[in-house]
Amino acid sequence: MTRHTIGKYKLFYFAKRSSESKKIGHIALYDTQDQYVGYIEFYRDGQSVPDNSESDNYTPTRVFLRTNENQIPRIVDMLRNEKPCTVYYSSPNYAYVHTGNEPVGEEETEE
Repeated sequence: MTRHTIGKYKLFYFAKRSSESKKIGHIALYDTQDQYVGYIEFYRDGQSVPDNSESDNYTPTRVFLRTNENQIPRIVDMLRNEKPCTVYYSSPNYAYVHTGNEPVGEEETEE
């Protein structure tokens, strides 16, 4: 099991990829000490998506999440607007990005 609090990220969209290329971009993830801790890789909708993975060949252990391109807006919104965000890996089929506990009505005002 690997878990990192995300401190920074970089978003990459690939330009003019061949039609055989299934990957369309990724988000590089950095922890709160600016250490690279992995990525979220995006694949064309309708294409098979490889399993999530981790690598303990690095310090800290890196997490590699993979999902479809239709998830880009949701994940980018979460990274831009929520704090803290954490990336978590337990197994190829159980990995995710999540927020901390959110109070009900946070940032909402009555008019």
